[in-house]
Amino acid sequence: MNNIDRYDDQAMQQNVDLAELARKKEKSEKRKRKLLFSAKLFGYHIIAYILYVFIFSTTSDAEVAHETGLEQNILAFFCTLSILLFSFVISFELSWDGDACRSYKNILKSEPYRIKLPFRLSLDFILPYSIIYFVMQIPGILFHHFFGYSYTNPIIIDAFYTMDIGFMELTGISLLGAVINTILFAVFLIGIRFFIYYGWKREKERFEKGEKARRRYG
Repeated sequence: MNNIDRYDDQAMQQNVDLAELARKKEKSEKRKRKLLFSAKLFGYHIIAYILYVFIFSTTSDAEVAHETGLEQNILAFFCTLSILLFSFVISFELSWDGDACRSYKNILKSEPYRIKLPFRLSLDFILPYSIIYFVMQIPGILFHHFFGYSYTNPIIIDAFYTMDIGFMELTGISLLGAVINTILFAVFLIGIRFFIYYGWKREKERFEKGEKARRRYG
């Protein structure tokens, strides 16, 4: 009897150790994802400014020269486009994730599909990513609040935050502009991930339909 109790205690301890190991691994993976996202966001700010210089700056400079005030609208459009493209880039991580795809299909085996399911599964990504997105804008918020934005002769910090400045300029309130940027990012990310999850659902349904057809006529 004592041996059985000892084995039970050992088994329980092993299960606890495995569970703790799994939690630590998951925590480490989340930390890595956040760091990788931060690095991508930093790099994308640089790429976005290069795109702005080659595609939008000439038009924007012309509006400044003619004093139309439309340069703010151009920058806000560029900001929206940049956030949308960045959301696509980040979403590719999910579309290539075979483990996430298999896990999602397993969930669909145990519970019916509901429209809120993709949103629920996305919260672990979207919430921390949105927080990081907002936090990275803080130096730009402060600089824009005190010094504004130079369209024709941007300094380094102006250039780096070009993709974030649009709604700060359009609203005239730096903090509000940053909040709008963050909301747009979250909405775009949710929307794109929804279509990825929906695609996986359709893929599962086509596979199951094919299996039924093979069993029926095979």
